[in-house]
Amino acid sequence: MQLSGNISREVIHLGGLWLTSNFILYVLYLLPTAAGIRRNTGKTLLYSKFVKYLSIYSPAYVLNRILLLLSVDNLGFPHQIVHEVMITSA
Repeated sequence: MQLSGNISREVIHLGGLWLTSNFILYVLYLLPTAAGIRRNTGKTLLYSKFVKYLSIYSPAYVLNRILLLLSVDNLGFPHQIVHEVMITSA
């Protein structure tokens, strides 16, 4: 049942990331509109940059989490070494 606990923690963690990113997007939307930028223009600029960011970092983040889960939690390797190998091999 250890794997089930890990999955539950991941779901909670990802849910927290989702809430945080949506809150940040909301604030980033309010700032330019408060400065007088039209709401449609502000939203378009915000999402084009955010989509580019997510398309680059999301797959890397997911791969990193999977490799840590497999290597550390399932195989018992030290997380410090696994993380260092992933950073230096990227």
